[in-house]
Amino acid sequence: MHKITLEWVEEGRNRSQTFSFDKPNEPPIRIGRDESQCDVIVKDPAKTISGLHVEIVFDVARHIFYLRNLTKNRDKPNPAWVNGQKVVGKDVVLSRRAMIQLGKITLTANVTSDAPEDVPVNGLKCHVCNHISPQASLSLVCQWCGTSLASAPTAVYFPNEKP
Repeated sequence: MHKITLEWVEEGRNRSQTFSFDKPNEPPIRIGRDESQCDVIVKDPAKTISGLHVEIVFDVARHIFYLRNLTKNRDKPNPAWVNGQKVVGKDVVLSRRAMIQLGKITLTANVTSDAPEDVPVNGLKCHVCNHISPQASLSLVCQWCGTSLASAPTAVYFPNEKP
């Protein structure tokens, strides 16, 4: 089973919601201010978060969660940030403890998985910080330091190892 727990502070109170994904084609988790469209409703009196801002999707084939900005097709998209990386047009893979910034609110995404640990994962190794970004990531920028991965070597590792 794969789980993601979202944690944030809202009006001075700690909030959290946990979602489990154990079947193919599970619907995405939608986050924003609009109670009629979202699974995670974030109160934002300053309205720095869109009514329907982002969604988190689970890719069952790759055993990864990724974040997609749902405002990307607007004239003025409302960006999201994952671990300091701006997310507008491209989806971003969520690490095991990803920091998601929506407007003035920060959510922590705690990702857990019981995917088989003997399945190798391919990635691109950053020559600056030596982190391995999963190949499933649609970005060619290191999610840790922002370095281009356009000429990065491919690396293979097992999820139970530290890449």
